[in-house]
Amino acid sequence: MSFTLFLLISALCEFAALEFEFTYNGFKSANMSVDGLSQLTSNGLLKLTDSTSQKNRPSRSLPAHYIGLLNDKNNGNITNHIVAVESDTILSCDFEDINDNHVGININQMKSEVLKPAAYYVSNNRPLQNLTLISGQIMQAWVEYDAASKQMHVTLAPVTSVKPTTPLLSLSYDLSPIIKETMFIGFSSATGSVSSSYYVLGWSFKINGMAAGLDISKLPRIGPKKVSRLLFIELPMILAGVIIVSTYGVVYYIRRRKFAELIEVWELEYGPHIERNNPLDYFH
Repeated sequence: MSFTLFLLISALCEFAALEFEFTYNGFKSANMSVDGLSQLTSNGLLKLTDSTSQKNRPSRSLPAHYIGLLNDKNNGNITNHIVAVESDTILSCDFEDINDNHVGININQMKSEVLKPAAYYVSNNRPLQNLTLISGQIMQAWVEYDAASKQMHVTLAPVTSVKPTTPLLSLSYDLSPIIKETMFIGFSSATGSVSSSYYVLGWSFKINGMAAGLDISKLPRIGPKKVSRLLFIELPMILAGVIIVSTYGVVYYIRRRKFAELIEVWELEYGPHIERNNPLDYFH
């Protein structure tokens, strides 16, 4: 159950002559290419995998710990020209993973150049706060590269948090030999032994500058639809009222029936000779 972001966000391609940027708060109107199990859902989610186990797509790559990006033949080749940030929920000893909940920066191979457990800094004066990648909680990731200093940074945080000032990962690496004049940017994911689904809710990208922030209020929703207020609040109240009214009706009927049984046979023909008040008074 691995998710890899093989995009070069922000200033990764600062060698490029032209400035290029886009921002997707949801993907309803996105002009994107999808392959294999990935799809754009009707409510604007980019769904990378379905719930099928051990699947991704392109035949030249392998699922699970190769994340549908590489295979056992080309892993580590300098001709791959791949820069990736992985969010990994599988412990792969072959690639020297530290646990089954980590983030890493990968260059041309599945073994990370640098990796750490998934976490974020609330502030410089506070310790790291853990993040659980498989929790189903929505998270943000910032991936930045400064070509002048040859520094790459990866920062994580919950979706409601502002961008931390301290990145989770930093890597000194000259990416100029890796980046070609024409490159693909995007996402790749694959399921492992446990079925899972991966979704991207929004994406902001820019070459030569800082990418714009996402508008959290415009991101598509993920998960089951909200159940109507009628089902949880109003319907039980209505049912309770019906039950109460029905109960009083049954009690009244039973009392009337018992009263009828007290009337003697001769009273039915000649009428009662005893003055009676409310029939229910007999039961007071």
